[in-house]
Amino acid sequence: QLLHRKNWLHRPLHIISSNPHSVMNSLFAQAALRETHEFESVEAAARELSHPENEELRHLVEAFATEHGMYQLTDTSGTNLLVQIFDTTRLSEKILPKEISWDFDYIRSEKPILLVMDYAFGEQAFEVMDELLKPHVNGEERIPLNVASISIMGKAGILCGEKGDIMVPT
Repeated sequence: QLLHRKNWLHRPLHIISSNPHSVMNSLFAQAALRETHEFESVEAAARELSHPENEELRHLVEAFATEHGMYQLTDTSGTNLLVQIFDTTRLSEKILPKEISWDFDYIRSEKPILLVMDYAFGEQAFEVMDELLKPHVNGEERIPLNVASISIMGKAGILCGEKGDIMVPT
């Protein structure tokens, strides 16, 4: 619904299954905390933000991200999966850390969207991905999403097999 409301359904959509804070922190933590903290790397910022006593810093990063193109969606489906949508056109070289190199001409031209969802496992993962790959329905209109990539980051994930299969790692 957000993609439709923003008229972004035609834009390339990059789906990332990840801890949502990972993408947000990678893109925004250094810029959000620049005035009070100096981190030598994205990894150092992530390490610092992971400490339980740094909840206030995490809130500052989230607020900064929201001001710079991140939309955090409220779960109304009961999946308990956090979803964030990033409008990459709102990013700038001043915001991104030096470890992240982007082709800003490509970003301006193609206007990709990042859809980051919390990890889903098993049948829930199948159902969520199945819904993401279906066209958006608006009344009688069926609008296919422009899914450009799907990435499962940092955890074992499965997209092969049949619904209900039990997968055993080898």
